[in-house]
Amino acid sequence: MRLTIILQLVSFLICLTTSAQKQEIKLAFEEFHDGYPQKALSLISDLDYKILNATDEQKADYFYIKGICYHRIADSQKDDNVGLVRAVEAFNDLLATENLTQIFKYSAEAKSTIYGIKRKLVEEATVLYAQKKFTESGSKFYGLYQIDKNDLSNLYYAALSFMGAKEYITALKYYKVLKKANYSGKVFYYAVDKSTGVVDQFESKADRDKALVYDSHVKLSLEMSEPKKENILKSIIVLDLLLNDAQNAKKAMLEFKASEPYNKIFDLAELKLYYETRDYLAFEQILLDRVEKTPNDADLYFCLGSVSEKLNKKKNIKKYISKVVEIDPFYQFENDGSLTSSQEAQKIYQNWIRSN
Repeated sequence: MRLTIILQLVSFLICLTTSAQKQEIKLAFEEFHDGYPQKALSLISDLDYKILNATDEQKADYFYIKGICYHRIADSQKDDNVGLVRAVEAFNDLLATENLTQIFKYSAEAKSTIYGIKRKLVEEATVLYAQKKFTESGSKFYGLYQIDKNDLSNLYYAALSFMGAKEYITALKYYKVLKKANYSGKVFYYAVDKSTGVVDQFESKADRDKALVYDSHVKLSLEMSEPKKENILKSIIVLDLLLNDAQNAKKAMLEFKASEPYNKIFDLAELKLYYETRDYLAFEQILLDRVEKTPNDADLYFCLGSVSEKLNKKKNIKKYISKVVEIDPFYQFENDGSLTSSQEAQKIYQNWIRSN
């Protein structure tokens, strides 16, 4: 008898809670339709956990009103990437709910809205990058990544943008996520539709070029770089150098050399690192190994002369400097010791940008 009473009481409380949730959701819809999406969100703000015990219909209504409110607010505010991300999260929860119940009340609208949000962010991010507004572009691309974390290309473009903005800590953080995910990348190609002014995304260069030939599109003045593993490692090296983190730069260089053994710009950067950190014996051995492979490289012999001085190998200094002049009589003997890791990184970065 006592158990029956308890069960009846629990059932009554659940009914009360469900009824209250239904009323709050109904009021939220009314506020939204009256043009007050922020008020609508406030009405359902305490339902995040309670909604788990609601009926399937109430869950669908809740996720739908939540999604359209965030979307409406984001549309009314410039650069509200967080609002757009929250809208997509709500719509994804809605799609999962309706897929489970097989009652598709809002799914078509949710899918269409998600597609529209993604397209809008891609267009804005790409145009901002072309305009060299790198911080704004990076924020848009990162918003896209938060919407769909399976698509790492957006995180790559966010990192690339923040690197261009000289926000090195943020860029390095994103590149390390890409490296950990073993991201090799996929390439997208963009062009502007002449009739609408909208930036369209193409899966292949051939498709994009076909649109250019048909004169329906105009090529963007600047395209996103092709994301490769080597580019990610290069970026990590440069960023570690810019942030004066010599030890991590050395580790990244070892990984980079495994995939691209001969790259003169980064070979010299590696040597500079060992020289700066006073690891002279390791520095000398690396140089000797490289001289065997490239015996006519004046830079290597100059570095050998410098490290011989540090190691107090006086006979070797004259030998190596003579070799430099023999290979290149007009060799410019710069004051190597005056450079810092940050300056060296800037030189490498600029050379790399020019060569890509």
